[in-house]
Amino acid sequence: MELSNLIFVDRFFKPLPKDHKKSDRFAIFCGETTLFDSSNNEVKVFQYVTATPVFTNVTQSLANIQRFKLKNNNPNCISAELIEISDIEALNKWGKDFDFQITNTRTSSVLDDWHGRIDGYYYWTNWKFVDGGETRMGAYLKFYLKADEPQKLVL
Repeated sequence: MELSNLIFVDRFFKPLPKDHKKSDRFAIFCGETTLFDSSNNEVKVFQYVTATPVFTNVTQSLANIQRFKLKNNNPNCISAELIEISDIEALNKWGKDFDFQITNTRTSSVLDDWHGRIDGYYYWTNWKFVDGGETRMGAYLKFYLKADEPQKLVL
C-alpha cells in the first residue's frame, strides 16, 4: 500500500478536501491495480478501505458471511475482504496526520504455525490478538471496484 497516494472519499466516491469533516469519510482510496474476475479475465480496479467499520458486533464467521453478501449485491465489486493486519498498521501510520486510526476490528489474517496449520484468526485492538473467531467486534473492509464502472457500493 503506497501511503502517499491515499485519500479519503465520501459515500459518492468523490475525493474529500484536506479540511473535510470527519463524518464525511466513507472510504480511503488506495490506488489502482489489476485483479482477475471469476472468468479469469484481467480487470483494472480501484482499491478502497472503509473509513469506519462496515459491520458491528460480528464474529469472524458472521463477518465473512456479510462480506460475501456485500460482494454479491454489488456486481461492480470484484473482491471484498476483511482488512489485514499489515494494512491496519500502514493505515494507522498514515492516519496520524489525519486524525484517523483503526482501533478495533476483525481481520482476514490467520496464524500459521511451523506445521502450516491455522491456529486461529487475528483481531485488532491496538495490537494483534488471536482467537477462534468468536470475539465480537466491528469489521473494516478492503474492497476492489471495477475502474471502468461507476464507483458505488451498496452496503
